[in-house]
Amino acid sequence: MYCEKCGKKLEDGEVCSCKATAEAAPAETPAVETTAVVAAPAQQTLPDTQKLADGVKAIGSNPVVTELISVIKGAFTAPVKQTGKSAKRTDILWIILAAVEAVIASVSITVVFRHLLHVFLGSAAGSMGGKISFGDFAEGLAAMDAGVWKTFGFAILGVLIMYVIGTALMFIISLIYKRNASFASVCNMLATANIPGTALMLLALIFGWIYAPISVFLMIGAGASVTVLSYMGMQKLGEGKFNTSPFWLYIINTIIVTAVATLIGTGFAGTIFETMLDRLMGSMF
Repeated sequence: MYCEKCGKKLEDGEVCSCKATAEAAPAETPAVETTAVVAAPAQQTLPDTQKLADGVKAIGSNPVVTELISVIKGAFTAPVKQTGKSAKRTDILWIILAAVEAVIASVSITVVFRHLLHVFLGSAAGSMGGKISFGDFAEGLAAMDAGVWKTFGFAILGVLIMYVIGTALMFIISLIYKRNASFASVCNMLATANIPGTALMLLALIFGWIYAPISVFLMIGAGASVTVLSYMGMQKLGEGKFNTSPFWLYIINTIIVTAVATLIGTGFAGTIFETMLDRLMGSMF
């Protein structure tokens, strides 16, 4: 007898070890591949308040917004130091600051001027008409035919012209003294120097609705703040130190800017702007 498996010769009754081992070994259970099914978590809908908070957080983490907040904060906590730091900046952050400052100043001038006309002349439009109530004044201030938009046009044109002239003259001073300062540095410095003054103009806007004469003093304070901080910031423009004092050139700069503001305010240049605005408004409406 021979083993059917391995061919080994077997004695009578002998069982081949290979067959015995095979019979003794338990049958292997074939592995069954299983696939785990994981239930996907239900999609959660964020509440509107959470979406708003996330949006504000995203805006706050924007580097431009962060830098803007830092400059504004520094302009209030350490205005001279921050103005000097901005005199070294070469980015375009000044565009945002200058735009906001121009709008706030122009709206403030418009409201204060119209309220002064109401106080002294009794008319929101500035005519010599009869006395009107403050409610009528507020209603007239919001009406285009009361001359408000024209006043705002004068104001914003005047503010922008003074800003351009002041920036150009400051840049010319830096060239005369060979400071090697960029035009963007001059703009950043002046925009930062205007921040405390803009806060005073905002207060003037509020008091323009309450008691306009106080606003006049606030506006004077705003002008003084800008004048002082601009002079301090000019010291930091460019490289090194001034060999001679730029004081008298800065005084000339201040006189020129003030003269332009006076001409616009008294109507000498305002007549030209009025004609331009009349034609513009006529073409638009």
